[in-house]
Amino acid sequence: MNISNLLTNLNSLLFNIL
Repeated sequence: MNISNLLTNLNSLLFNIL
């Protein structure tokens, strides 16, 4: 897993919660 991919995943989850 790339760090960029991980960051994108985290961002997606964050915006999903918000």
